[in-house]
Amino acid sequence: MISKIQENSFIYLRLFLLTLLIVGLILNFIIKDYFWLLAGLFYLLPIRILLIISILYFIISVKNKFHRISSIIIFILIFLIIFNSDSGFIDTDSSAKIILWNSARDKTTTEDIVDFVNGNKADIYLFIEFDKRKKKVAEKHNIDKLLPQYSLNQLSGNMAILVESGNEVTRIDSLDDSYNYFNIVEVSGIKYAIVDIGSWPFYNRAKPFEMLYQLVSKHYVDIIAGDFNTPYNSVHFEKFFQNYNCGITDNKYLRETFPSCIPLVSLDHIFVSTRFKITSYAPIAICKSDHYPLKINYE
Repeated sequence: MISKIQENSFIYLRLFLLTLLIVGLILNFIIKDYFWLLAGLFYLLPIRILLIISILYFIISVKNKFHRISSIIIFILIFLIIFNSDSGFIDTDSSAKIILWNSARDKTTTEDIVDFVNGNKADIYLFIEFDKRKKKVAEKHNIDKLLPQYSLNQLSGNMAILVESGNEVTRIDSLDDSYNYFNIVEVSGIKYAIVDIGSWPFYNRAKPFEMLYQLVSKHYVDIIAGDFNTPYNSVHFEKFFQNYNCGITDNKYLRETFPSCIPLVSLDHIFVSTRFKITSYAPIAICKSDHYPLKINYE
C-alpha cells in the first residue's frame, strides 16, 4: 500500500515537473511577458531554473523509459540554448567606466562598500538600495571620509552616485512611483538614468517601463542602468533596443546577477546609447549583497 502511494506520488511529481518545463519553454521563447497575468511565471521560470528542473525530472524518471528519454532531450535542448555561443563574458579590462550595484541596504555595511570601491576601480559607481543612514555601521563611519578621493551624492529612492572628486553631479529629474524609482543625473556631459523597478514577480511592469521610456526620451539620456527586476529577454526592453545597446546581447544566458550566491536570472542591466561602442561588460562575482555588481566600458 505504501509503495503504491509512493509510486503515485512519483507519477504526479513527474507530470508536475514536465508541465513546468513545457510551460517554462513556451513562456521563455514564445509568450514571454506580453500578458502580465503570465508575467510572474515568466520571471519565476528563467532558463537556468528550467535546467535544474530538467535534472530533477531525470532523477525521478530513471525507471520510466518515456520520462527518462524526455528529460534527456529537454536537458540537451536547454543546455544547447544556454551554451550556444561564446563564454558569455566580455571582461578584458581591470577597471571600468561604470559599476552598477544593488548593494541591498540591509545586507552590506559601510565597510563593505568602501572595500568594494577600493578593490574595483571605476569612474562612476551607481548604487541601488543605498541609504548611508541605514548602513549597519553608518553611525561609526562616514563614507565621504573613508573615500576622500570620491564624492558621494545621495539621490531619491535610496540611490546614490559616487564620482571622483572634482566631478559635478547635476540632478536633472526624478520620479518616485511608490514601487518604482527613477533618477536622471548628468556627469561630465553624460546623462544617466538610474532605475529601480518593483520586484514582485506578478507586478505589471508595462506602466513603469512606459514611464521610464518617456523620461529617457524627454532628457536624451545616454546611459540607462539599474535593477529592473526584469529578465533581459522581457518584451518591456524592446523599445530601448531602438536607441541603446547592452553588453548582454553576446550571450543573454550567461549574465545572471541574481541571486548572488547562485546567479539564475539577469535582473540588473546597463544600456548604452548606440552612439557609443561597448568594449567590456561583465558581472563581478561577489556575494556581499543579493545582487552581483555589473561593470561596463565603452568608447
